[in-house]
Amino acid sequence: MINLERINNWFYSYGKWLIRNRLWYFLCFALFLFVVILGLPKLESSADEDNWFGKKDRTIIEQNEMEEIFGNTDIAAVHVSAENIFTKQNLELIRKLGQELEDNVPYADDVFSITSLEYSQGTEWGIEIEDLIPEEIPDDPQMLAELQKKAVSKELIKGQVISEDCTEGWIILRLLRYDDGDDNATLKIGKGFLDIVNKPEYAPLNPRATGVPVLMYEKTKFFSYETPRVMKFSFLVVFLILLVSLRSLRGIVIPFLTIGFSLVIVFGVQGHIGFTIDPTVVTMPIFLGFAVAVGYNIHIFHFFNNKRKLTGQVKESVYYTLQESGWPILFTALTTILALCSFLFISSPLLKWIGIASAAIVFVSLLLVLSFTPILLSFGKDKAVVSEEAIAKNARANKWLAGFSDWIFANRKKIIFFYLLITMIGACGFFMFRISFSPTDSIGVKVPYVKRVDEIAHSQIGALSSYNIIIEFPENEAVKNPENMKNLDELIKFIETKTVLTKRVTSIVKIIKDMNKVLFDNKDSEYKIPDTRQAIAQELLLYENSGGTEATRWIDYDYKRYRIQVELPEMDTELADQDIAKIKAEAKKLFPNAKIKEVGTLAKMIAMAERVTHGQLYSFLIALIIVAIILMIAFGGVRVGLVGMIPNITPAILAGGAMGYLDIPLDMITVTIMPMILGLAVDDTIHFINHYKLYYNKYGDYKLASSKCFSSIGMALITTSVILILNYAVYLTSVAKMLTHVGLLAIIGISSALLSDFFITPILIRMLEPFGKHVEFGEKNEN
Repeated sequence: MINLERINNWFYSYGKWLIRNRLWYFLCFALFLFVVILGLPKLESSADEDNWFGKKDRTIIEQNEMEEIFGNTDIAAVHVSAENIFTKQNLELIRKLGQELEDNVPYADDVFSITSLEYSQGTEWGIEIEDLIPEEIPDDPQMLAELQKKAVSKELIKGQVISEDCTEGWIILRLLRYDDGDDNATLKIGKGFLDIVNKPEYAPLNPRATGVPVLMYEKTKFFSYETPRVMKFSFLVVFLILLVSLRSLRGIVIPFLTIGFSLVIVFGVQGHIGFTIDPTVVTMPIFLGFAVAVGYNIHIFHFFNNKRKLTGQVKESVYYTLQESGWPILFTALTTILALCSFLFISSPLLKWIGIASAAIVFVSLLLVLSFTPILLSFGKDKAVVSEEAIAKNARANKWLAGFSDWIFANRKKIIFFYLLITMIGACGFFMFRISFSPTDSIGVKVPYVKRVDEIAHSQIGALSSYNIIIEFPENEAVKNPENMKNLDELIKFIETKTVLTKRVTSIVKIIKDMNKVLFDNKDSEYKIPDTRQAIAQELLLYENSGGTEATRWIDYDYKRYRIQVELPEMDTELADQDIAKIKAEAKKLFPNAKIKEVGTLAKMIAMAERVTHGQLYSFLIALIIVAIILMIAFGGVRVGLVGMIPNITPAILAGGAMGYLDIPLDMITVTIMPMILGLAVDDTIHFINHYKLYYNKYGDYKLASSKCFSSIGMALITTSVILILNYAVYLTSVAKMLTHVGLLAIIGISSALLSDFFITPILIRMLEPFGKHVEFGEKNEN
């Protein structure tokens, strides 16, 4: 068992040493700060979705393999709408916009739109493929009507490139593969694309941009504004709270210096090392660091101010402060750091970064609070002892808290009953939450770009996301086998009719059917797969010789792979995962010798969701075990470890229950909340148990120790929790759901942690008697 008295005496001696050497400290600190500041300009950012995966991850390997064969699966697209697409003005604008995008957007490959579309027709020599819309667009209404009729007669065009009523259309910019090492390729594409699409001259088309690069750019741009706004508001709120609660200039300046220096040091070091940060999740370690830095400083100021009022001596008050709060702050920080290190067990580089960055900020905050803060407090002259009247005023609150402790013991049965009831209700909701990476769920339609892409997704020809199914045969030329091609047609019919989310399916099938129909004088009965390998091979050869290029996006050059693209109006990873499982099972029946793979944007999201679900469970359980072991070691026994863990599991259960009842999805941001809540919640528990044990060692009376504990640190725990709650309440001002969700869950977690420590911890300690046998204080004195 750790000897707390000896540790506290060591901190007292450490305080004396620190103050004696404070000038050397400032000199070394200034030099170190100068060096790390030089690393800040080197810090790079990237919002690439692949940050969630390692380079050797199976998902990324299979994605890269597919892109080497079929090209980049990312696209940037414009949804256009008009009373009728087939007017001279609209077609000219579509062509001009497409050409400008192809000429000026980075990584542009080619444009796919109604004005650049392949149109196949039969001739006396075979097949001719030309552009549907001629170079010189006619202005004659009859000729335009004829072009419109030709367009909607093709299954390849109708419902794919334009809507059946010709009021909507797509301009799709297909992209080259990104250069290795260009982590910001999608952001460059998104910005360049939007700059062109938003030009006033294209307004008659009512253009609405979408696609992965566009969404990534707008998401990054939104959070680059929203995050600083929320942080500024948070700083203002905490500034006002510190001003009211501490009522001193140092009480405001020192916590903010601690926060600022912590962030500069951690991100400066990361810049030197070469870390890349993701701007969409960087708020999590920053806000956690902000919260713990303020919380630790509150405890320091609480003991310092109380001691200085009693003695008037500045330096002696600093020594006493470190003696009383040094070990609890060190202990709470270490448990929080180790809880955050549980993220290292998650198979996602980005989540590992969140854990490392958060733990590093907490660690640096700890070092500064135990060195920088005491040194700054040590400057100044000794003052007269505060009047007894002022001390008595502060004592009233402490006296009330001591009486509150007595009330808890008097009503312990009722408290335990309501605690169990609330916990059970929370546990029921815990199993109701769902996983979703849809921008409408995680960010919300109050954000303009999310509202826009949601409207596009639910238009006649729009979609929000897609995935690809790759069917790979062991031998070349297998795709020309008519049995395989017909089975592919059957699989597509299965996808269109038996899956939940599918809106549109694209593959080689429609091209082959269309070619066969053209060869047989456009007879509807010939819109089918040919019966022989020779016929399929001949049609593919005719198609290629006539200049057709679209087929290469759906079959490979070795003719051993089919690619199917499935587009969806929603990004529901759970339902999509179920759909893909059905498709792969059916594909395996139809193609027993082939490999079946799923790749693409939504496939990555599904893999990410799997990591998030398992990662949430693993990281929380690991953090729970780590914290329990530390508590047992520090306080010397299994029982005290259990006492410490029970009230700290509660906040996580209630936060998880709130996710279920309030339909808050588990996503890339809310996944971080459970270990963070545990890390914050255990702080109050450690401070409470530490002082409880000290008072028990002094009096041997659990009830009296509880009363003394409440009166000595109860107000500091309340103040710290209130500041944390108000800090996270600022999140609720955001229009982005992911921030409001984190704010709400953090508030629930921190509030329930404080209430659990105040209502449950003292009762559990009294029931389990982890520090020794209970004796009445008077009886101990007699002995």
